[in-house]
Amino acid sequence: MSSSTPGPTDGPTPGAAPEVDYLGERPAASGRKRRTGIVVAGTVAAVAAAGAGAWAVTQFMSGGPSAAMAVPAGALGYVSLDLDPDGGQKIEAVQTLRKFPAIQEELDIDGSEDLQRVLFDALTAEDPCPDLDYGVDLEPWLGGKLAVAAIPGDDEPVPFFVVQVKDEEAATDGIAKIAACGDEEAPGTAFVGDFMVVAETDEIAADVAADAEESSLADDDEFGRWIDEAGGSGILEAYVAAEGAEYLVEMMGSDALPITDEFAATTESSMLEAGAEPLVAADGLDEGPDAAPTPDLEEALEEFDGAAFVVRFDDEALEMEAAGGGLPTDVEVDGESGLGDLPASTALAFGLGVADGAVQDFLDSFTQSSGLSEDAVEEMLGEAEAQSGLELPEDIQALLGDGFSVAVDSSVDMDSMINSSEPPEELPAGIRIVGDPDEITAVIEKLRESAGSLGEEIVVEEGDGVVAVGIDEDYVATLAEDGALGDEERFEQALEDADTGTGGLFVDFDAGDWLTELAAQGSDERIEENVAPLDSLGISGSVEDDTAHWVLRLTTD
Repeated sequence: MSSSTPGPTDGPTPGAAPEVDYLGERPAASGRKRRTGIVVAGTVAAVAAAGAGAWAVTQFMSGGPSAAMAVPAGALGYVSLDLDPDGGQKIEAVQTLRKFPAIQEELDIDGSEDLQRVLFDALTAEDPCPDLDYGVDLEPWLGGKLAVAAIPGDDEPVPFFVVQVKDEEAATDGIAKIAACGDEEAPGTAFVGDFMVVAETDEIAADVAADAEESSLADDDEFGRWIDEAGGSGILEAYVAAEGAEYLVEMMGSDALPITDEFAATTESSMLEAGAEPLVAADGLDEGPDAAPTPDLEEALEEFDGAAFVVRFDDEALEMEAAGGGLPTDVEVDGESGLGDLPASTALAFGLGVADGAVQDFLDSFTQSSGLSEDAVEEMLGEAEAQSGLELPEDIQALLGDGFSVAVDSSVDMDSMINSSEPPEELPAGIRIVGDPDEITAVIEKLRESAGSLGEEIVVEEGDGVVAVGIDEDYVATLAEDGALGDEERFEQALEDADTGTGGLFVDFDAGDWLTELAAQGSDERIEENVAPLDSLGISGSVEDDTAHWVLRLTTD
C-alpha cells in the first residue's frame, strides 16, 4: 500500500480483495484540472484504441498481461479493450473480419500500417494540433490494451484510465504534448508493469499504481468469478462489482425506476377512454389511498451480486456473453418453447418457454414497478376483459401453454412484402404453441369472436400437443407438425450450448433468398456483398441459481 495513503474507506470490498484505502481525504483539484484530466485521458484512450487496432490485428505476438493487472482489486467497475489478445483470439478476429469487404477495405487487414495515421487524422480533424505528430509523439509508446475503471471515493467513484505502453519516458512526453496542444495542464500519471495509469492527479495515479501492484483486479476472486461466468476473457470485458450497484443508481440520476410522467399519463388516458375513474395524479404518480409506493432502484438492487460482459471471437464467430447475479426479477424462466421443433426451412424465429403462473408473476411485477395501485391494475384488467371476452389473467396463461415460437419461413417474398401496396396473399409465418390443444383453441376462439371479420382470416391447426396459428393455410399445417430446425447445423452453431426449451432468437441468413432480397432494397450496391458472409444469429438467456446468463452469437460462412 502506498505510503501516502491517508486512511481506510468505509465501504466493503468484494471477494478476497483488500480494502481500498487511498481515497480518503485527498487534496481537492480545481475544476480545470478535473476537466483536463478527463479530456486528455479520453484522447489518449481513443487514440490508443484506434492506433493500436491496426497494430494488434496485423501483428501476431503473444497476448501479454491484461489491463486488469494495472487496476486495484476491489474496483467498483471496469471496462477494457484488448486489441492485442492471445494468438488464438487474433487469428479468429482476422479470419472473421476479413470476410466483410467493407471492413477489409477500411482496416486494410492485409498488413498495412496506414490505418493508424487515418484514425489519428480523423480524431484530430475538428481540433487540429499541428505540433502533435502521431508517428513521433504517440505511436512509439502506445500498446494494444487499455481500460477505464472506477474505485470508491468519499462522495463518488474516482475514475481513471490505464493504457499499455512500450516506453515509459516516451509515454510521459506524449501525455505532456497532448496537454500542451490544448494549452492545459497534464493529468496525473504513474506506471505499474507495462501500463500507465492516467488519473486526475499524480497522487491518485501513484496510489492506484501502488495498490494495483500489491493486489490487482486480475487477482480479485469476484472479478475472476464473473468473467468466468461470462465465458472467459475476450477482446472487450466489462465488470461491475456487487458494491457498484449504488453508484449505478446515482449515475442514472434517480432512485426511482424509470416510470416516466408520460408513461403514467398515457396509462391514465387509456383508462379514462375506457370509462375508468381517474387513478393517476397530475404529476404522473398514483396518489390514491391504495397507491403502491414508487419502487426504489437501490432497494431493487440490494441483492445484486456483480455482473460481467465479454465480447470475443470464437470459431469465426462474434460472441457476446453476459452474466449477472441477484438481479431483480420475479418471473420464473421455465417451460418448453418448441423452438427446435419448427420447420427446418425457418429463416427467423423467436421462442419463449412459459412457466406455470408466469402471467400472474408478470402482473405482480408490473404492479410493483409501475407505481400503480393493485386496484388500478385490476380495473385495467376488467376493461380488457370487457373488450376481449377473455378471463384475465387465466386465459392468457392458457393461451401461452407451456411456451410458444413465432416463425417466418425462408420462402417469404421480401420484395413483395416491402414494395407491394396490397397485403400478401400468402405469408409463410405463424405462431406455434406447445400445450393442451383444447385449452389453447378455446381461448383463440374467444379472440376470433371479439375480432369480428378479421378473426375469419385466422387459420388454426391442431397437432400432437401443439396448436399452430397464422393466415397461410399450407404453412400453418406444416407448422403444426414436428419440424427439425434443432438438427440444422446453423441452428446448433448459433445457439451453441443454449437451452432452447426456455427460448431464444434465431436468424438463418443463408435460408432462402430473403436476405438477398432485403439487401437489394438498399441504395448502396455494396450492402449485398457485405451481408453475404453472414451465416446465422442466435440470442439466448437462462437463469440458474439466481445467476442470469445471456449469449449473442453471430456466425459467418
